[in-house]
Order: sequence, then structure tokens, then C-alpha cells
Amino acid sequence: MPGGVNFELLFYQLKRRGYVIYSGQRAIQGKNFRVAIVGDRTEEDMQNFTAVFKEALRELQSNS
Repeated sequence: MPGGVNFELLFYQLKRRGYVIYSGQRAIQGKNFRVAIVGDRTEEDMQNFTAVFKEALRELQSNS
């Protein structure tokens, strides 16, 4: 996880934008997250996710 970013808040920010990430398991829970791709995705889909992810991080970091 990026420094100072809470997984639950990042999860919520991405979910409200149409994306779902998953928490790390066991010893790494809260320290990282997982991204799964389900179905046929394009390069544009991945670029959109990256843009949304950056936007969510900026929002969370500016509120902390």
C-alpha cells in the first residue's frame, strides 16, 4: 500500500468508480492489495483503471 493510504478507503474510492480490488492475505493484509482481471479486457480498460487508481490515490492523499 502507498504510505499513509488505508486499504478500506482505497477500496471504497475504487468501488464507487466501478473497480474492485482485493486485500492481501494473512501476514501481508493491509500492506498490499490484489487486482484481478475477469473477462476480456483491452489496453484502454487497463489505462482507465490506472487513471482511476491515480485519481483515487490523489484524493486520499490530499485528505490525509
